[in-house]
Amino acid sequence: MKRTTTARSARHDRARNRVAELEADNQALRKRNRELEKSLAGMKRLRDDTIQNERLQALGQMASGIVHDFNNSLTPILSASDFLLWNPKARTKEPEGTRLIESIRLAAEDARHMVSRLREFYRPQANVDVRPVDVNSVAEQVVMLTRPRWREQARAENVTIDVRSDLAGVPPVTINESHLREVLTNLVLNAA
Repeated sequence: MKRTTTARSARHDRARNRVAELEADNQALRKRNRELEKSLAGMKRLRDDTIQNERLQALGQMASGIVHDFNNSLTPILSASDFLLWNPKARTKEPEGTRLIESIRLAAEDARHMVSRLREFYRPQANVDVRPVDVNSVAEQVVMLTRPRWREQARAENVTIDVRSDLAGVPPVTINESHLREVLTNLVLNAA
């Protein structure tokens, strides 16, 4: 009987050892599985980042071409308006004509600044040109620049828009003038 008990005990010990080995193997497999899942997740993130970078690079190249072409289109507008404003023989004697030429030049400069912000997308700039700006002057420019658009829109809808410039004394604000003009332009056009 003692042999039977000893044999049984040995089988139980072997079985327990085998169970312990299997449990250890199982834990090792779970650990390895977690490591593989982490590696897979990392590879997926890397793949997604690579795809995103390739898309951004392609978009940057496209933006670069647009910026270049648009700047080329703005150059004759700026040159012609400068010529008309500063050449005594070409300069108009009508103040309204001079204001219109100035508004053409200003709109072209603002367009050039908008395009340069597109350039910042693919080639970031360290600093933006900010300086003290007369807000009232910019507000008057915006009304003048946007007048043709909102006036035509109002006429098309049989509406009268009356703009009153009751501008109070505002101290100069340190800002990029083109950005301020763009914000005020959007406000005026959205209001119209």
